[in-house]
Amino acid sequence: MKTLFMQKKQIKLKARALISGTLMVAHLLSGCLGSEGDTNNEETEDSSSFPSSLAVTSPFDVTDNDTDESEDSSLSAVILASSGAFVTRYAWATARIDQILNGTTATLCRFDPELFLATDTDAECFGPTVTYEAHPDAAPTDADYDGELPSKDVGLWAETDSARGHACAAAELNARMEGVRDKSMSALMGLASLVCVMRINSITEPNNDSEDLTSEMNALGISDVSFTSASITHDDSSGDDEWSYELGLEYTPGSDSHRIVVDMTHIPSGTALEYQGRLSY
Repeated sequence: MKTLFMQKKQIKLKARALISGTLMVAHLLSGCLGSEGDTNNEETEDSSSFPSSLAVTSPFDVTDNDTDESEDSSLSAVILASSGAFVTRYAWATARIDQILNGTTATLCRFDPELFLATDTDAECFGPTVTYEAHPDAAPTDADYDGELPSKDVGLWAETDSARGHACAAAELNARMEGVRDKSMSALMGLASLVCVMRINSITEPNNDSEDLTSEMNALGISDVSFTSASITHDDSSGDDEWSYELGLEYTPGSDSHRIVVDMTHIPSGTALEYQGRLSY
């Protein structure tokens, strides 16, 4: 059995920030684990233990339905931002995470680990291979007199992308962000599952303590997944409410086994729109 170790990466999270000018980091809204309040008011007091409205996505990424998502749960009833045929991928992602956070059954606590294996791609309109004949810098007898320009050399090849009709620049940004978008999505869904299993098992969230949820996560029966560790920890010794989430699993969809570890530190502030932390996988 071949074991694949995923490269560990970290995403530093802070509200109202853009990562490298392209990654959209969402504001934290209250509403997780029973907290209530006016989520549109920046001064709303917030003690949420999970960044429930966080997602990493291209600001140009939209989706028209659930059929192109690697998820077996329809979101038609939970996407409230829809005003037409399209919704932003951010709206879809946060709605999906919120669905897990507020799940009341084991089925609603499940997530799709296949998204951890996502990779970056190029849009169809960007950098296709192009053949050429009689290159001006080569003699007819040279091997490179006739040849092929390698992929990506020609850059933006078409004005729009034929797959979705987007401007090619936006389509390429969306495509290049697919890997980090899906990996962070799967990471956040997996960590949200920890909150969900606490809810369905009537477990009180820890207070300056740690709650081991490994057995509860394995009881979800997610296909091809064996959880090796799962916990939520709370610590306010530094003066801040610091929440730590840790999830370790073996994902074996076929003959290859993928060892995946996710952890997140989350520190809410006094208002619903500000928080800090780190997400690693």
